[in-house]
Amino acid sequence: MPRLAFVSASPDLSRLRRDVETAAEARRHEVVAVASGSPSAAEGLAAFDLVVYEISNDEASVPIYRMASAAAPGMVVLPDGGIDRVLDALVQIDRAEADLAVREGAMAVAARQPAGEPGYAALCLHLARRATALIAGNDAVRTSLQTLGCRTPILVGGSAIADAIDTIIRSMGGPIEKALARWASALAEIGVQPDDVERGLGARYADALETLVSSAGPGPSSS
Repeated sequence: MPRLAFVSASPDLSRLRRDVETAAEARRHEVVAVASGSPSAAEGLAAFDLVVYEISNDEASVPIYRMASAAAPGMVVLPDGGIDRVLDALVQIDRAEADLAVREGAMAVAARQPAGEPGYAALCLHLARRATALIAGNDAVRTSLQTLGCRTPILVGGSAIADAIDTIIRSMGGPIEKALARWASALAEIGVQPDDVERGLGARYADALETLVSSAGPGPSSS
């Protein structure tokens, strides 16, 4: 079962948390809420298959920005569409880090739009490039980031949460997905059909087979 961490300044008050949990639970994923101010927040994120960051445009999101842009990249949701206030607050903590984000956006604008001026999207570029996926508030932010050369998958709106989770988990090939691929034929022989696997019903069988053969040598190849 893939495990997701949801990182927010105030997880208990977050509407986004409910969207993430609804999408994850429908896919038999576990979600653990993590408050960004907790002492072990950054250190514990490595244990999760996917980290979902909610970065609102306010001072409280500074530690989340720092985790998402450097310590533990993951899926980033920008409910306010910009991070200018986050970077303003970051200046007081680490001016060099804030300057890096501003400079990267400004250089991209200068290279692709010589007559243009950095906007909200440009200030998000450093963060967006390091994310595994980005959920933007509107199409304008997505278009601007793509125009600036961002190749991170960018989806729009809260309804895109489920698609983004599916895309990332699939591309990561987590332990359960790998086990299901390795044992596809064996699962089919005992009556586990592709539709069952999609609903997560094959995971416990795949996990049992992996455990069974762990001391008996390599199992079959999925090729």
